[in-house]
Amino acid sequence: MKSPAFSLVEMLVTLAILTALALLLLPGASRMRDSSQSAQCLSNMRQLGVGLLGYAADHDNAFPPGAHWDRDVINYLDVSGTTAPVRVLICPSDPRPDVLPNGRFPRSYSASAIKTADPTQGMFRGSETDLSRRLSEVLNPGQTIVLFELFSNGSGTLLANEQFNKNSFAWSHGYQAAGSIPRLPDGRYYHHQTMNYLFADGHVAALPPKDVFTPPNLLWRAVKP
Repeated sequence: MKSPAFSLVEMLVTLAILTALALLLLPGASRMRDSSQSAQCLSNMRQLGVGLLGYAADHDNAFPPGAHWDRDVINYLDVSGTTAPVRVLICPSDPRPDVLPNGRFPRSYSASAIKTADPTQGMFRGSETDLSRRLSEVLNPGQTIVLFELFSNGSGTLLANEQFNKNSFAWSHGYQAAGSIPRLPDGRYYHHQTMNYLFADGHVAALPPKDVFTPPNLLWRAVKP
């Protein structure tokens, strides 16, 4: 005896149920993806912290020159950035392609620069040859940002790669307002409305940018005024 065939109504009901289930599951899948990407980004930054501290241990407690900190650090992580993208330097949420239009590889993290206007801020000097700040100089390593994520606009275009202050490029694009964190091309925030930061003692944290970049920028300050 042949099995009865599905009627059109039964097929439509089944499709409707499957569609409803898919719609219910999608937000959960998106949250899982975001959590996974955030965790990988934090892991990347922890590894970079290990590299920075390793470099400092070999260079009289000083961090590398800011102009090529990434190259110096990955030498301590047994990876190379000359022929392929270096995954430890790329946040999974970074919307840019593996190879940029200029042929270079993207880097999702930037070093906190020592500011000319306020030399108490930042850890890295931009010179090709001068070592950056020594860890022994840092007032509170656990409260001093060393590396942070790059920022892009809603289309994923890179806007700024230096720490925020009221005069920076990113502030002039309206990101100083609470809740106006840069978004990815699909409208999502980077990491649940937070960005990731590496501190001078090697720990990493996911923090809301509005908390990090609110003057007087205490988390950027490495030494006493």
